[in-house]
Amino acid sequence: MREVIVVYLDGKEKKIDVRGLTPNELKKLKADGHRFAPEYVDPSDQKARDAAEEKAGELLDIVFEKVLDPGDINSLGDAENKYTKKIFRACMKETFGDPDEEKNL
Repeated sequence: MREVIVVYLDGKEKKIDVRGLTPNELKKLKADGHRFAPEYVDPSDQKARDAAEEKAGELLDIVFEKVLDPGDINSLGDAENKYTKKIFRACMKETFGDPDEEKNL
């Protein structure tokens, strides 16, 4: 489990505990057609870029529903988007590991 400190727009801070996804959760997401590896999207194809962005947002919502408390999810609406990214990255590090941390073991 990792802790992420979120600073809200009003200046208040909150510690959010983030866990990784379980193997069964990963299997279910894969079976539902979700991927964690980015796929190539032609930068000139706006329709494809919009679809990829929508799919990424959907995956983010699904992952947060699995690994965060509902109150933490709701409170993220009052924080800058960078904290949403930080929490998602923390979840991915818990799920798949972090090569920089593992080389120091």
